[in-house]
Amino acid sequence: MFQPISKSRTFKGRPLVLTCPVCGFEYCHVQKVYTIMGSDEYEAGFIEGTQIGGNTAERRSGLGIVVDGECGHKWELVIQQHKGNEFIEYNLMTDEDIP
Repeated sequence: MFQPISKSRTFKGRPLVLTCPVCGFEYCHVQKVYTIMGSDEYEAGFIEGTQIGGNTAERRSGLGIVVDGECGHKWELVIQQHKGNEFIEYNLMTDEDIP
């Protein structure tokens, strides 16, 4: 597996780019963004400008981003807050998995 964020091999001197976690291909497109609701009624919150796309066992809500790679792979990039840290995780997806 590849890291979903890396230095661009194509555009030297550019910031980090999203890459396919399966094959490392750099060309991809954001398809959908949504809130993944947290489990704590006081700490969880709806992220403005998004729709609710699922739930998490984490206390705080996360941000889900569906990414469609030109390589043919699709994945969900999740930004999940926990104790002042923002964790970045990914889940491989199919069209049927998109909320």
